[in-house]
Amino acid sequence: MEGATCSVCAVELRVGARFCDACGHPVTGGGFGRAVVYDGLAEAHMLRQAWDEALAACIQALAIMHGSHIGLETEPFVHTRIARAHLGAGRAAEARPAAETGLRLSRERGHPIAEVMARTVRAQVVLAEGSADTESIRAELGRALELTERIGFLSYQPQIHLRLAELARATGDETTATEELDLAYRQFAAIGADGWLKNMAAAT
Repeated sequence: MEGATCSVCAVELRVGARFCDACGHPVTGGGFGRAVVYDGLAEAHMLRQAWDEALAACIQALAIMHGSHIGLETEPFVHTRIARAHLGAGRAAEARPAAETGLRLSRERGHPIAEVMARTVRAQVVLAEGSADTESIRAELGRALELTERIGFLSYQPQIHLRLAELARATGDETTATEELDLAYRQFAAIGADGWLKNMAAAT
């Protein structure tokens, strides 16, 4: 990422600024470079569960994308990240529109990786809303899993199995929940996803 050395650091970037507050390096590359920085910053905030900061960075990234009309191919990811931020903050109702937009744009723009993430997050949103239609949630996650197989996006599969575990637990099926968690753990271990492994260990 040209000229953006701190795009994945959990640091504040002044809204509209052209210099990273963490290191003082210029954010070059015009609108695209700035949008990518804010998008990376949003994910960094997500990792430390700073939901509102992540949301603010996402909104800024979208504003730059729409204002400059570049980088729009990554827009579905940003909407899905907005949905995740709202979910993390316990705002399922506010997460729904962003999740729907992320899925719609990913399909319209033919972006299967974005579609996998969007379907997974939309399933999370519906589950968080307390929907009794568990079959539709399971079907949504099943479509996401099938798509990962088709496009070779196997590294995302353990995240889907985590959501299947949450669904099973919500329906009182502890056996399936345990099986899905075990599978997710093995898959995370196979790809060296230490952060996910630590999060899973902390949750048990």
